[in-house]
Amino acid sequence: MRCERYSPPGCGGWFACSFAAHGIRTSVYGVLLVELSGHPHVLLLQVRNSSFLLPGGRLRPAEQDIQGLKRKLSSKLSGTGSHPNEDHDLQIGECIAMWWRSDFEAPPFPYPPPNARAPKECIKLFVVRLPMSRQFVVPRNLKLLAVPLSQIHDNAQVYGRIISGVPNLLSKFTVDVVRD
Repeated sequence: MRCERYSPPGCGGWFACSFAAHGIRTSVYGVLLVELSGHPHVLLLQVRNSSFLLPGGRLRPAEQDIQGLKRKLSSKLSGTGSHPNEDHDLQIGECIAMWWRSDFEAPPFPYPPPNARAPKECIKLFVVRLPMSRQFVVPRNLKLLAVPLSQIHDNAQVYGRIISGVPNLLSKFTVDVVRD
């Protein structure tokens, strides 16, 4: 069966057809920290003044996590310079979390849901180290915001389950503020 963007008859939807053809969908997102006024902030993308996202997205079938995250960061947060290798100064660090969906529209869980035979999506968060100075250009439909960790913490109503859990995930790291 050939999967099209719009599902063929009897396939059960495009995502279901893609799942049947390629297996579990993997999404990768970067947690990018910056310092403003002596406090750590996370870079988030805001869509149409409503929802917030970490930069990243879905991997292509058989694409490796790091390679896919670099591709996604390059498309969402392209640098302002003209050098073609400019995005190589983003260092992808360790995976700090894996979230799971039992169904494509189900809320994510920080563990494989026990009632699901086979999870449909795995969402991975990676720490991304930025250079000392960096400018970004984002697509027109998005805004790049630096949001304080204290504002994100335990605020799932505004930022969602995954983003509101980022401060807890980062608690195992020592954040050094670099002073000029």
